[in-house]
Amino acid sequence: MALAGASVLAALAMIVIVAPLVFALDPTAIHRQHILEAPSGRFPFGTDQLGRDVLARVVAGARVSLLVGGTAVLLGGVVGVASGLLTGYAGGVADAIVMRVWDVVLAFPGALLGIAAATAIGPGMASVIAAGALTGLPYFSRLARASAFVEREREYVLAARSLGARPGWILTRHILRNALAPILVQASNLVGQAILLEAALSYLGLGIQPPNPSLGTMLSEAQTFLGIAPWYPMLPGLMLVVLVISANFLAEGANAALSRRRARRG
Repeated sequence: MALAGASVLAALAMIVIVAPLVFALDPTAIHRQHILEAPSGRFPFGTDQLGRDVLARVVAGARVSLLVGGTAVLLGGVVGVASGLLTGYAGGVADAIVMRVWDVVLAFPGALLGIAAATAIGPGMASVIAAGALTGLPYFSRLARASAFVEREREYVLAARSLGARPGWILTRHILRNALAPILVQASNLVGQAILLEAALSYLGLGIQPPNPSLGTMLSEAQTFLGIAPWYPMLPGLMLVVLVISANFLAEGANAALSRRRARRG
């Protein structure tokens, strides 16, 4: 499952990067004589209500989804893992305060955080990335904290501490290395959630703003023309499904591999 998910995501990433360069796909070009045109040789997946190529817009929208999902997870992972390692290793009042803050964040759905970010920052890619990062940050922090809390009492950590190793060295060279596998599994799982969050916010008009393409925006626009252009939402919907399922396959496969590894160690 992990191999299948990783292969599909890698193939899609290659397609959305290379295809516009090879085939000169322009997602914003308007063809006034081809409004809501059915799939044809020139437009394999038809055109939208402004005469724009649906295929070109889906390719660009998938690129945006991968960019937003990857950036949000990376940002949330860096901040979350750093805070979790520090508080888990140090313990005390700081640990309790940080964990209560993440408990409050976890109480709010990702879409609500996205609406709050769009209100504070303004609709656009920045607010979507901020919402995705904030949604995933508590998971990374709690996972890193649990690893640091357990590993700090291990013999190798006590030995390094007795030899005068600095806390930063212990956290990065010892504890983080042992916590890295579950963190990567969590990152794979959160990529799919971030992609869905971007699509949902764009569908509501709070994410990627026109004329920039987004899968969520395309689905929102296509619902008005389902009766006369049923092909319009098919490709953006299929692309969104494939992206999310591939990310989930990658996460499930990686989680299964990690579980087998732990069982062998046990």
